[in-house]
This record gives sequence, C-alpha cells and structure tokens, in this order.
Amino acid sequence: MVKEADVVWMDAYVEGHESWRVPVLKEFLSYHVGVYGSTGSGKSWFTRYVLVPLYLKADFRVLILDWSGTDYAPHYASSSNAEVVEISKIALDEEAVLSYLNDKTSNFGGSSNVRDSFEIFVESWTEWVQKALNAAEAGEEPANLLHRQLKESVFESVRKIKRPDYQEAAERAARRAFRKLKPRDLRPIMGTLTIEDLMGRLKEKKVLIVDMGGTLAEAKLSFFLSLSNHLYDLMESGEDLNLSLIIDEAPQYAPWDARGIQNNTTEMIKNLAALGRKRKLNLTLISQGIRGEIGINASVRRNINTHFFGRIHPLDAGGEGGASEWLSPYDIKPDQLLQLKPGRFYFSGAMNPSPVPLLITYKPPEGAR
Repeated sequence: MVKEADVVWMDAYVEGHESWRVPVLKEFLSYHVGVYGSTGSGKSWFTRYVLVPLYLKADFRVLILDWSGTDYAPHYASSSNAEVVEISKIALDEEAVLSYLNDKTSNFGGSSNVRDSFEIFVESWTEWVQKALNAAEAGEEPANLLHRQLKESVFESVRKIKRPDYQEAAERAARRAFRKLKPRDLRPIMGTLTIEDLMGRLKEKKVLIVDMGGTLAEAKLSFFLSLSNHLYDLMESGEDLNLSLIIDEAPQYAPWDARGIQNNTTEMIKNLAALGRKRKLNLTLISQGIRGEIGINASVRRNINTHFFGRIHPLDAGGEGGASEWLSPYDIKPDQLLQLKPGRFYFSGAMNPSPVPLLITYKPPEGAR
C-alpha cells in the first residue's frame, strides 16, 4: 500500500478519466527518467507542463539543457521563478576546453608535442579570454586576438624542441592544426561565467535553462563536460544535489555509436547516473528515439528506470531495447504506440506505483504555447 507521504502527484491524468490523477513514487526520482517520442508527439510540452512541475513539487531544482534553444528557453524567458542563460556566456574548465580544441584540430594535427603546447596555453585560458575581451574595448575582435595569441604561443613552444627532426614534425602538425582551427571556432568557448556561479543562480531561481542555440555541437558537449565534472565532484564530496538535470536531444550526448568527445559525454552520463541515485540527482533524457541510430546509447539506457513512451518511430516499436520490452508483457501492442495522439504517453517503470503501465495525458494551461 502506497502512503500519501511517499508520492507526489503529476499534473496529469489517466486517459479518458480526467479525475484520476497520477501519483509518482518519490524515492525513485533519482533512478532517472526517459521521455521518448517522434517529432510532434509533444515531448517538450510534456516536460514543461508535467515533469518540471513534478520535480519542483518534490523539492528538486531544475536545470534544463536546451540543445536548440527553441524548445524551452523562449517559454521560460518571462517566468519569475526561472532564468535563461546563453551558453556562450559560460566559462569552460581546462579539460573541456582542451577536449573541444582536440576535436576542432583533429587531435592537434596528430602530434603529442603540439597537444602539450596547446595545454600550456589552456592552463591560463580564463586569463587569456579576459584579456581578449578587454581588448575589444580598443576595437579589436576578441576571437581574432585570442586566436593569434594561441597560435603564437603554440609555435613558440614548438620552436623550443631541441631535436631538429622532432621540431620540424611538430611545426608541420601545428600548421595542420591551425588550418582547421579558425578564430570563429573560439567564440563559443570564450565565456566568463563560471560553472559555480551558474549553479549559484539555481539557489535564487527554481528553474535554470541553458540556451544552447546557435553554438557548435563540440562547444555544447564541452560545456556539458564542465558542468558534469562540477556536479560529480559535489556528489563525490558527499553533497545531496536535489537537482533534476533535463537533457534535451539526449542522443547528441550519448549516441548509439559514440566517438570522439561523445565518448566522454556518454561515460560522464553513466557516472552521473550511478552516483546520482545516492545523491538525489535526477537525470531526465529527452529523445526522439529509444535505440539504434536515433536513440540513446544502450549503456546509458540501462541506467534509466522510468519511461514515458509517446508516439514513436516504427524502428523503436519492437525488438531488443525497444518500447515493447517494457509494454508488451501488459498486452500493449507496438501498433498502439505508433498511433498515439500528441500529448499521450505510456508511463512505465520504477516511479509508477501501478502494477501496469498507465496511458496518461494532461491539459496545458490556458494560453500555453
């Protein structure tokens, strides 16, 4: 028997029974959530009007990573209990900056000596960025100045290599790296708002949205690594976060065939999921697909214990890892998932106190868009 104190109530109801409100088991919030649905299924509406209010009722603050900058940021811009921050204003840690530059330069032109030269510059990245921004007042474009200073520093370091053959090889690699790395590539990683300051804003507001629109994918993933490192360190030191981290377009962070920087983000999501269960961190992953090319990495998916299945792609209806694994034991057929109306979701897994999945829906507030 479920006690009232053990549940929070969703602003949703069982389809066809508007008076049947839907309870959620609070203790399983930190066992993580997946929301799946093809384009037009109502994932972002469901997240904004059902899941975010649910997490707030459970005394969790909410941090939303809005991949496109269009699904969440515009809807919270005028909210009194929310704040929107542009990703370009946020400073990355050294590890994330180096990971980003590694991607943009094709592994630093394939030279460990060039990597070391970049690393020397990145050790003082925040100071270099601030100098470049200050120079903007004198009329120079900050990204151009930062790029020039980085290039000069790297070649200066390379010229200090004593063996002539090593030096020549490193110079060739550095030229390859800078043929790929342009001043415009540095703009997304020239923020000055620290992750600590960003998280501090969540103490003033209940909901914080990072607008990631108009930024290169590598910069978005690098920011995620900076944020994740900070959250992981807090949890490892014994702090309970009472935080829901909503990750829009989750396959961008943890694709089925992760490569490059996505290997790092996939591993970090797994680490956050494992430690988050003990430290009151809820991960909510939003995805068009469940598995395969449009879905979430299988090793990440195994950490998700509550699922909301909306109208899905035919590839996701059956097979290993598909929705039918969760729903077919209850005689819910794949065809039913393919024909769901927008805003309808099957609620299944740990947070659901019902012994069977529930088909739920909701009414958006008047004037909602």
